Amino acid sequence: MAEPIDYNGRRFRMSHTSTGDTAAIDGTVFDYEQNGDIVTCHYYGGSVREGRMIGVVNDTGKLTIRFTHLYIDGRMVSGAGESIPEVLPDGRLKLHETFIFFDDGRSGQSIVEEI
Repeated sequence: MAEPIDYNGRRFRMSHTSTGDTAAIDGTVFDYEQNGDIVTCHYYGGSVREGRMIGVVNDTGKLTIRFTHLYIDGRMVSGAGESIPEVLPDGRLKLHETFIFFDDGRSGQSIVEEI
C-alpha cells in the first residue's frame, strides 16, 4: 500500500488549462498547506491577482475543492473541482484537475506540476 500524499509545503505551477488563459499558464503559482484531511492553498500570479482554495483530501490523494479568485482585471470568480494526483518518477506531483465556475457554468481542465 502506498503512503498517503501529504500536500503540506508543496508549491505548484500551472502547466496547462483548457480555458485558454495563457497568462495563468505563464505565472500562476499555488502554495499548499495541509492539516489532517484539510488542504488549503493560496495562489497568485499570471492573470490571478489573489486566490484561495480549501478542500478535503481522501486516502488516495484526491482533492475535492472549492475556490475563489480575483483576476488582475477586477473580475471575481468562484467554483468547485477535483484534483487527481500523479506521482512523477522524481517524486514530484502532477495534479490533473477538473473544475466548474459557479458564476457562468463554464467547466474545464488544468494541470499543475510541483516545482
